[in-house]
Amino acid sequence: VSESNNLEDIALRIRGELVKISNQANTPHLGSSLSCVDILVAAYWGALNIDPNKPDAPDRDRLIFSKGHAATTLYLALNMKGFISDQTLATYAKSGGLLPEHPVYKSAPGIEATSGSLGHGLPLGLGVAVSARIHKIDYRVYVVMSDGECNEGSV
Repeated sequence: VSESNNLEDIALRIRGELVKISNQANTPHLGSSLSCVDILVAAYWGALNIDPNKPDAPDRDRLIFSKGHAATTLYLALNMKGFISDQTLATYAKSGGLLPEHPVYKSAPGIEATSGSLGHGLPLGLGVAVSARIHKIDYRVYVVMSDGECNEGSV
């Protein structure tokens, strides 16, 4: 996938693909998916220390995507960064496909956690960060949450 260095162009491309893929898959939560495009573009094209050629590197940064109902945005970002192939992306929300409507840990490279119940991403991210500190591994942990999670679960 060709990559522009202009973050606005990347975000615009993701938004266009989001509308197309959501329509093809007949999946809900388009508004929620669109609302986190800029956050994921800033993370994947700016903040995260990650490499699609080494998706399991011990010192890679982790992004816990707790806002699981917006998984389409995560999948598109991972696709554009080279973690998920176009063929894998085409399985989104299909029976037997590799990419379900909510992210599942290790269902594809770059997916660091399973989502579902609201409010679990933040404490999971904290646990991952504490583990890094205990094992003296230098990486950062980021958590993307939805507004609803601030009122639910263990947050």
